[in-house]
Amino acid sequence: MGLLSKAATCLTAGMLCLTLVPANASGTDQKAHNQRGCMYLRTEYSISKKYKKWHHPVTKVFRDGPGPLSVTGSSSESYTIGASVTVGGEEAVKAVVAEAKMKIDVNVSASKTTQIVHGVSVPVSRGKYGHIQYGVWMYRTAMTEEVIYDNCPSKVNRTGLANLPYAVGWHRWETND
Repeated sequence: MGLLSKAATCLTAGMLCLTLVPANASGTDQKAHNQRGCMYLRTEYSISKKYKKWHHPVTKVFRDGPGPLSVTGSSSESYTIGASVTVGGEEAVKAVVAEAKMKIDVNVSASKTTQIVHGVSVPVSRGKYGHIQYGVWMYRTAMTEEVIYDNCPSKVNRTGLANLPYAVGWHRWETND
């Protein structure tokens, strides 16, 4: 239906007026518009400056020990791990990935593909057990969805989490058993 999805009439100060609502305004936004005279402009997504790094595994855990020795692992499969958000959809993913490139790490992307056709051998400390696992390194951060209006205060609509891939590689750790 183009840029405008519907028109609504209203009575303001004894005058009849016509208000146009953007096609991408949600039902909630349109309802708020009709009740308070607010004109929906857009929805914006943002992320926190705080984040946590974590490893999204794509292979089994390779384990060996006790050391001194090396733990060895390999895989020849390919996996694609994408960014995910708990608020919004594809538009939100694009927005938070772009912001994360500026705020957190230029290597953040909408997805990362693992392609390992080689193995790795990692030394294990004396008396310890070595573990390695291949996967995608991710940032987890808080995010918000904010609805922006033309003539009313903006409103934080929802909050959630974003998981954003930034690298592929091996995760290594040691245990006592």
